[in-house]
Amino acid sequence: MEEIRFESDCNTSIPHFHSELEILYVLSGRIAIIGSGYNYVLESEDFIVLNPYEHHEMYAEAGCRKYSPI
Repeated sequence: MEEIRFESDCNTSIPHFHSELEILYVLSGRIAIIGSGYNYVLESEDFIVLNPYEHHEMYAEAGCRKYSPI
């Protein structure tokens, strides 16, 4: 079973991708997810599922907190 990790720093402004499915759940604050052909702003209690190898960037307000599987 994969470990679930808490991340307090939501900013990952460098375009990146993961070899596995990514699920991101916003605990508090707001975070923008920018990918190829989309731009979403997520707020507290929103979540997004990103496909493997899907390039994306993240920009967050100060104090944003999220959960994301490893």
